[in-house]
Amino acid sequence: MSLPYAAGSLYSTANDLYRWDRALYTDKLLGKASREKMWTPVKNDYAYGWAVGQAHQHKQIAHGGWHQRIFHFCRTLPG
Repeated sequence: MSLPYAAGSLYSTANDLYRWDRALYTDKLLGKASREKMWTPVKNDYAYGWAVGQAHQHKQIAHGGWHQRIFHFCRTLPG
């Protein structure tokens, strides 16, 4: 299967994605200043690969994508 653009040919398990998501909120991957920059909108509600907005009166950070019949959506409501 040929993947267009930035689809990336990433294979993972649900546990891997859970561990990745949890690590995003620590200094294991990025420092606090880098995370804040990554999740700060630069145009409308779009940050560096993340949609930033409101859901249920809380800040929402999300990213999604699809290719053929495969869909991914990651959303968090940070503390």
